Amino acid sequence: MTARLRAAIAESKVGRFSATISLAIENSAISRAGQQLSQWVQQSYLFRWLTAEPEPEVIVVDLRESWFVGPVIAALDRFTKAVVPAVETSRVRRATKRLTARLSRAPLRFAGLAGVVAFSALVAAALLTGTLTRPAMGAYAICLGLALAGTRVELSWRELGETKIGKAVSAAFVPPEYDD
Repeated sequence: MTARLRAAIAESKVGRFSATISLAIENSAISRAGQQLSQWVQQSYLFRWLTAEPEPEVIVVDLRESWFVGPVIAALDRFTKAVVPAVETSRVRRATKRLTARLSRAPLRFAGLAGVVAFSALVAAALLTGTLTRPAMGAYAICLGLALAGTRVELSWRELGETKIGKAVSAAFVPPEYDD
């Protein structure tokens, strides 16, 4: 196209509308979410492992050039570039950050609340269906009592890790040391 034709198209109503739509798409929350998701995928261990430079004695197959995996990776790249920007500025992400902060300040309180809701729903469902037996009612009462007790604990993750039980649990998940 010539410069005059491009200028005429850009100045037309259709050209301005197209530019406005393009700008809106680029600045949309969905586009930003796609970019964020793309960054997450590219920073993930699996992506880095699949795309790492080979060691000298290792044969590497570039999956991006394969017929089966290549289109999937390309589609994921396009999707993440479109969705990641929206995730960064979304209300869901802000709410998730706030919830995560509150959860880390008192995790057992939130677990207790979730347990109270879950076991209350189970008792209600059992009552409605007529399947609530005495042993089940006792088990529900014990679980509901433990959940209610959990709502009273205001220790943070760090404080929980410093308790005897927290130290025992973290020691159980430490991998063993091997001698050479």
